[in-house]
Amino acid sequence: MNRTLRNSLATAVIGGATLALPALALGTATGSGASFPATAYTKWCQDSGLCSYTSKGSTGGINDLINGVVDFAATDAPLTSTQLSDLASKRGGATPLYFPTLIGAVTVPTNIDGVSKGINIKGPVLADIFRGAITSWNDAKIRASNPGVRFPSAPITICVRSDGSGTSFGFTSYLSKVNTAFRNSVTASQTPNWPTSGVTVVKGPRNPGVASCIKANKNSIGYVDISDARDAGLTKFFAKIGKTEVVKGKRTTVYVLPSAGSALKAANLTKFKSDLTLSLTASPAKGAYPIAITTWLVAYSNYGAAGKSATARDDVKKVLNYAYSSAAQGALKDLRFAPLPAGLITVAKAQISKIK
Repeated sequence: MNRTLRNSLATAVIGGATLALPALALGTATGSGASFPATAYTKWCQDSGLCSYTSKGSTGGINDLINGVVDFAATDAPLTSTQLSDLASKRGGATPLYFPTLIGAVTVPTNIDGVSKGINIKGPVLADIFRGAITSWNDAKIRASNPGVRFPSAPITICVRSDGSGTSFGFTSYLSKVNTAFRNSVTASQTPNWPTSGVTVVKGPRNPGVASCIKANKNSIGYVDISDARDAGLTKFFAKIGKTEVVKGKRTTVYVLPSAGSALKAANLTKFKSDLTLSLTASPAKGAYPIAITTWLVAYSNYGAAGKSATARDDVKKVLNYAYSSAAQGALKDLRFAPLPAGLITVAKAQISKIK
């Protein structure tokens, strides 16, 4: 596929209909993938003029990279072993290079009949809801964290992603860390094994689709990035997620609201994995939001082997250098994301030289 066509069109399937979606910005390097950071990548491409980006979910972007449709992918989840094998097979043995770009929070908004604000919820209880073990809003485990709140005796509707999703991976990674039963049944995945009986599960495309599901379904709960949740008017319904911290010498449960600031506290790291696929969920750092994640732009290790030109390689390097610039990182606050810590930017920029 030629670069002009790739810059102009992408496709998505929603509700069984195939829709033509324009790339979100015009530029030289083409990318697709995660909806979680899409507002940031759209702005970066527009401001720099270096790229075009199509939001279609992390798995969609990874598949585009595997098939050579784009020059870079965007994902909130590392490639699976199957995806790595497919990439190597179809792209001349090329491997992925991961470049973290920003820090964000996966929010948990609710729409509960008679409850006009966000609730408090502990991580293990949240996992029990999403694995189908807690099915009613007046369950004792939910009420215990919310004294004075009158919950309806109503079944819980769970809103989840219909597409392969890095947001799903980050969310289920957290739930898998805090609840063994969830880890053994649903698992941490781009396409989790959501329960199929005993609870109502409604699926929506990309983060905006999950936000719309929560708004449309009374007594529902879901997981959405801050930007799309804000655009859907769900901000005041963000749940505070409980975690154990030491306060005045005693271990106690504190409830943390999702924000760029509380997500950034989870990224206060001094050591990074060599491939930069760091996980920030369930951070023990004081005041850190438990479902904080980073997200990556993914490049080929060798563009020539992958069937790409030297020009494509150089264009992607320009995009990455812009992503780590003060202009790009400085724009994140207004989009409700947090910039990367300086130490991580230094390590990530050094990795750009590995792109061949």
